[in-house]
Amino acid sequence: MRETPPAPASRFDSAMVAAGIAENHRPYFRRRLRFYPDFCRKYQQDSTHHSSLTAFDAKLRDQAPCQTPP
Repeated sequence: MRETPPAPASRFDSAMVAAGIAENHRPYFRRRLRFYPDFCRKYQQDSTHHSSLTAFDAKLRDQAPCQTPP
């Protein structure tokens, strides 16, 4: 798993702030974001298309439940 490049990570952080996600929950969201590029490579999804986000969300929902943030 690779680190998220700084520009998308910054935009993602700004979106979390705008959405009102509590600061102590943000690391859990960032962790999921790091899986996205790997998902796109593995399942041959174009990361620039919205359909890849939909497929990624469906895959996350199919996975075992994630740990509940403290």
